[in-house]
Amino acid sequence: MYDHNSLPHKKKQLPKSNTLQSKSFDRGMVDRTARAMEKAGFRKKAVQLKCCSRHIVTAECPNGHEAHVIHADRCRSRWCPICSKIKAKIRSKRTSDVILKIQKENPLQRWALLTLTIKTVPGRELKATIDEMMKAWGRFRKKRNVKRAMKGCIRTMEVTWKKRDGQLMAHPHIHILVAMGDYLEQSEWRDAWKEAMRLEYDPIVDIRAVKDLSQVACEVSKYVSKTPSEAIHADVLRFEVPALANRKLWFAHGICKDADIVAREENEEIANYNELRDSDLDDKPCKCATCGADLITEQREWNAVAQEYVRRETERSGNEIEVVVRGTPGVLKGIVIQVSEAISSSPPISKN
Repeated sequence: MYDHNSLPHKKKQLPKSNTLQSKSFDRGMVDRTARAMEKAGFRKKAVQLKCCSRHIVTAECPNGHEAHVIHADRCRSRWCPICSKIKAKIRSKRTSDVILKIQKENPLQRWALLTLTIKTVPGRELKATIDEMMKAWGRFRKKRNVKRAMKGCIRTMEVTWKKRDGQLMAHPHIHILVAMGDYLEQSEWRDAWKEAMRLEYDPIVDIRAVKDLSQVACEVSKYVSKTPSEAIHADVLRFEVPALANRKLWFAHGICKDADIVAREENEEIANYNELRDSDLDDKPCKCATCGADLITEQREWNAVAQEYVRRETERSGNEIEVVVRGTPGVLKGIVIQVSEAISSSPPISKN
């Protein structure tokens, strides 16, 4: 996929107290991605993106100091700027759980980060190249010396993009967190990958010892690639969507797979890592950190024209309920919320 921060668009400046918009909740980027997806020819996926986080529920300081998203409808698309960051956070948590489980049983377990690469290929060849890399990965981990050196692993796929002589080039590569067994030289890892991939050249294979396991969990869990400019954004999606469709980008093997199964059985809260829970967005504070006031719940809806979220309020008149939309304060521009069902489910008011 693509690096949403690399696209040349101007972001709105928000108060420092509101970090949600600037770091993980840029709803305007979802609209831009949806337009690029539609331009690439994937209309259904574009509609799915446009529906993401259109309605949200926020906890807001009555004095305007801060606002937090506590619930949002999500599209769960792999290419959604919002949902992809939530999924990356979930995968990082899942990786950390595996590491902690193994370290608890074997505190002396050594870890390494292995990166398997090939030369860049034209974008139109990406799907066939990834197909071959997945087959080569199966052959690679079944080699005798690799099996002895790799007691277990967690594997992710990443694709980066660049332009060369006016042609869009893709660079797929594999990040692997390895639970080390026997020692192998870097040249042995390279030769094993070269043979598995059936290459005529020596590929770049990097392996380095892991010292900070918390940082490597984030590194191995990311699957965001980079695109050079918004002008070729649609072209990237045109090649990348079919290439990565229905692929398992996070894969555990060996003792890492066993630890993942045990961790999920022992902790019901993390039994389904793919579920995007409300708590994935925010810790749901009940007090304002600045003034100490109780946060109030508001319902907001995305206004694509104004490129901001507006408040939704209801006023009753007899049996009729009128929805009144008012502008949002500056601190809430770009934030999200889901409409409560209490209005539609409430009984009608009697005329008497």
